[in-house]
Amino acid sequence: MGIGDGAMRLAGAPPTRASLLLTVAGLLWSSSGCSSDPQWNGTATTESSSSDTTSSSQSTTAEGTFTPPLPADCETKPTAIFGRCELPDGGDCTGIPDETRTFVELKDGDPVRIVIGPQSASMFVLGLRTSGMYPGDPDNPASKENPDVSIELHDDHGELVAIYTGRPAFEKSDDPPGFLQTPGLFVVVEGSGAELVEKKLSAVAEVVDRDGVSKCGHIMFQPAMPGK
Repeated sequence: MGIGDGAMRLAGAPPTRASLLLTVAGLLWSSSGCSSDPQWNGTATTESSSSDTTSSSQSTTAEGTFTPPLPADCETKPTAIFGRCELPDGGDCTGIPDETRTFVELKDGDPVRIVIGPQSASMFVLGLRTSGMYPGDPDNPASKENPDVSIELHDDHGELVAIYTGRPAFEKSDDPPGFLQTPGLFVVVEGSGAELVEKKLSAVAEVVDRDGVSKCGHIMFQPAMPGK
């Protein structure tokens, strides 16, 4: 995936603006394909990583809708589902220590609010849900056995907006059962993020566990201002 240990972030702690700038520099999207997954039936499976490394090309339609580069298997059969992070009272996760984070599944076109973190960084707090991989150690956010996660955000004209890289652990999902999920992925954007509200963003994620099992997902969402 091309994600170095230097880009690792502790799960549960939102990154600073400086770490975002360091992360963006020199990162390239991995071209490795995702492993094939069964239909979403709530049953986790054991599987091996794929050797197919072909990727689709970038394209921009006449309307300006950007299709980001995707691992080959991700185009027809995504194996990771995007969500956003929500508190039990319906508020947005912000990265405050000990906050209780829940995963709320996203559909294409759903709004996702820009969140101001405790260090005043503007960010989207996303999540991922999948199955059939090693989840890592939820009690040790610094464990090197935690899955390697990368997310890229592009606007509707193909401009790279933000990159997230980290090693968050995944936990078992109770609803629905049989899945693994991590709800607190802090994707920091430059400035206030206000200029993104009139755009649509495409998110692409790739997850690789300790055994090389690869998962991927993509979604388009509508940025919204804080509290809207």
